[in-house]
Amino acid sequence: NQWRGSVYEYFRNDKLDANNPINKANGLPRSLLRQNQFGVTAGGYIVKDKIFVFGNYEGNRVREGTGAFGSNVPTAEQRAGILRYRDANDNPQVLNVGINRTSQAILRDFIPLPNTPTANSTLYLADGIQKIDEDAFSVRGDAYLSKKDIFSARYSYDNQRQFYPFDIFFVSASLPAFPFPNPEKRTSLAASYTRIFTSKLINEFRFGLNYQENPIPSGTTIDPASIG
Repeated sequence: NQWRGSVYEYFRNDKLDANNPINKANGLPRSLLRQNQFGVTAGGYIVKDKIFVFGNYEGNRVREGTGAFGSNVPTAEQRAGILRYRDANDNPQVLNVGINRTSQAILRDFIPLPNTPTANSTLYLADGIQKIDEDAFSVRGDAYLSKKDIFSARYSYDNQRQFYPFDIFFVSASLPAFPFPNPEKRTSLAASYTRIFTSKLINEFRFGLNYQENPIPSGTTIDPASIG
């Protein structure tokens, strides 16, 4: 029959971390990391010895470097239609092919040049910033209707907005022209009623409802009609 609560904050910061070996090997700086996870809780009685409530809120804000993701992309010569190869006798050959307007637009808008220092490299290393913004809360109430009847109910809601600068889940090419937003919303409702008939017979009725939204929109801002 008292009100109590708490406030908390958890944080991480890349200034306190060392660079990882993969970034070091590729000449990349330490990946960004900013995380703040914070919240508040409170609970107490509405009617003494009868009705009690508890609630909490939690927020999560993350800005984190993805680390190095590699993709093979055409070199400047290949983008111009110059293809180098070796024939069956291992002699170097050069083939000039025409690049049509649509292919040129795709290369211009979607495919970056290699960015690794190795000569004739076809590797593009992407290291972007992924973002997570999340807000969640829960509310619970317990009512002692009598010495033999107890009713409880809980409602929870979670709204998480994720954004990845390129698709790191489903494709082999991690390119900045294809960002991956991933919004998620979750709602949960639960209720129970407990009846004590005797010291040997108890009945509990439970009800639950869960709902989740996870639309995955296209993250690119490039109009497909612009490439022909």
